[in-house]
Amino acid sequence: MFIGYAVLAVLLALGLSASAAMTFSRNPAVAGNMTKLGVPDAWLPWLGTAKAAGALGLLAGLAVPALGTAAAIGLVL
Repeated sequence: MFIGYAVLAVLLALGLSASAAMTFSRNPAVAGNMTKLGVPDAWLPWLGTAKAAGALGLLAGLAVPALGTAAAIGLVL
């Protein structure tokens, strides 16, 4: 069971890291979608930070399970 969690956590962390990087760099695709959804440009750094923190939390959860659970809950919310 741990191997499945580890693989899923690493894959999700990679995806979140890529998404955070695109959010920080204001990739036109990401910025365009955020504009369509009515998200102000001033929120993009905060959203990128939340994604990056979630990715780090999932990876840290491999060592401290409670931290990984908290990160997963935060990402879902």
